[in-house]
Amino acid sequence: MVLSACGSSAQISSTVRPSSALTTPGASPGSKPTTAGSTTIIDQAGPPPVILQDTSPGQLAAQVHLTIGGYDPATQNLAELSIVFLHQGHWAQFVRGERLSCNGITLQGAGTTFDLQVPAETIGGKQIACTYTSGARSATLVFTAPPTPTILWPVDGSRIDRSHATLVRFQVGGQNTMVYITALGPGTKSWVFPFGVPPTLRTGSPPTQATLDTSALSAGSGSITLSQSFALADIRGAGFQRVDGNGDGVQVIAVTWS
Repeated sequence: MVLSACGSSAQISSTVRPSSALTTPGASPGSKPTTAGSTTIIDQAGPPPVILQDTSPGQLAAQVHLTIGGYDPATQNLAELSIVFLHQGHWAQFVRGERLSCNGITLQGAGTTFDLQVPAETIGGKQIACTYTSGARSATLVFTAPPTPTILWPVDGSRIDRSHATLVRFQVGGQNTMVYITALGPGTKSWVFPFGVPPTLRTGSPPTQATLDTSALSAGSGSITLSQSFALADIRGAGFQRVDGNGDGVQVIAVTWS
């Protein structure tokens, strides 16, 4: 598989996503839920990035965060891959032409984060190989992206009767997964954690459906959101000091509550 960048060249950004574990080293993040499907992150200042004389892979630890889908129309069909490299707990800032190539797309290192957006369908369920190069030295990290989270029923645009047991069928993948489903109406919401909190299903097939109590939702336009967080449990990269990764996935459909 060869990924193709969306639009113009991929952007390089140091933004940390809400459900990412890639907070600034030394920070003590705190989060609190606000509206359905949103999280507020508060980061305290941590150690500043460092500029290294030797940025070879053996000097660095790699952290990966993958986001599949999003809450707004502009990101619903996109996947975003963000990779940072650390040295002794500090983010490494790249100024020496270091490069990262993931499945054929090469990104220049011009900051602390390598960031790439691609269509979600090109990355969901696929194996991703990213090669970092510093001068004559390189190393590759590899992981498998989980499938794109998908609401199978109801379908987008459905009219649904409010009830004490509104059925939602869905499909998710990945390892160490936390999943929740939110039904949103005008000024009201309902949610459920099909896997339990924390997830209780350790073996066998994961749940593929759940029921929500939507009887108290207000009639009118609303939505159903499938949200998950996951670990990239198979990530590996022998040339680095350490590699780890996680991510989150989202699908939102519009519905009308009757």
